[in-house]
Amino acid sequence: MFLDQLLDPKRKEIFQKLSAFGKVAVLGGGTALALQLGHRKSYDFDLFTERPISSKVKQQVLATFGKKKIQILNDTSGELTFFTHDQVKITFLHFPFPPLHSLITTLPLPLFDIKDLASNKAYLLGRRPAYRDYVDIYFLLQYGFSLKQIIKEAQRRFEGGFSEKLFLQQLTYFDDLDDFEIEFIGEK
Repeated sequence: MFLDQLLDPKRKEIFQKLSAFGKVAVLGGGTALALQLGHRKSYDFDLFTERPISSKVKQQVLATFGKKKIQILNDTSGELTFFTHDQVKITFLHFPFPPLHSLITTLPLPLFDIKDLASNKAYLLGRRPAYRDYVDIYFLLQYGFSLKQIIKEAQRRFEGGFSEKLFLQQLTYFDDLDDFEIEFIGEK
């Protein structure tokens, strides 16, 4: 894992605090992928839960990060997003799609396997366009995945919720992108 290259001291501290959620959430998104590939910096934490966000999780967030020290942006049963006092964004997302592959056991909390992260990126590409998702898919291809493999994984995981046609169209459509800032790690 590329922990030292990826996380600055305040994010390392927050990453350790996330151990309080290791039984109910899995680290996914760009940070989980960057920890495994070491290709770019990621500044937020996306935690996925198979169940709706419970009041118990919300209470644990307040106990872990401090009620007066966080700024809540979204608080629903489907998503809890907030900024810590250090302005680090953390999102708990209800994601009712169980992983197809074994989780990667790490401290402080488990990560999705790279194959599940690849299918997540394919699924999200047509739902919220972000340049970093294109970059992540590029590095997944460089890592050895093929588009065919990514599509197959996404079809297995999301069934009718994934459109191969939309995914392939989105790969060549950039008009709705606006945030192009990426901080790469190493000489990539």
